[in-house]
Amino acid sequence: MAEPAASSLRGERHERHESGRQRSIPDGWWAEAWQEHNKLEHPIGWSITAPQVGAGQDRADAEALFTLLESKVIPLFFDRDVNGVPHGWCERIKSSIGQVVPYFNTHRMVSEYVERTYVPADRAVANGTRAIEHV
Repeated sequence: MAEPAASSLRGERHERHESGRQRSIPDGWWAEAWQEHNKLEHPIGWSITAPQVGAGQDRADAEALFTLLESKVIPLFFDRDVNGVPHGWCERIKSSIGQVVPYFNTHRMVSEYVERTYVPADRAVANGTRAIEHV
């Protein structure tokens, strides 16, 4: 896990096509989703957190991932009723899809780019200035 991905589209595709099972380090859109949406009754996923150790970060991240999988994710998946239905797993998926898809999507991303970048840039050009402050 050397470099966290910066693409917000990663999560948007994920929720629609991979059943909403979120496991990620807290970077980019997932950091925002984790902070805002995971406070609700049904969590949206799991956050992989490891201490910052510098040169050994990949190993620390891998150990944190495997600990999370072994202690939380896999047990939840295999906790099934007499009919073989993993109710806790299904609730986590439904919660994730219901909370993440409506908010973290391309429509919101484009709207924010327009509001935060393109509109201020257009105003700056219209006013005869070349530089704008990054918001």
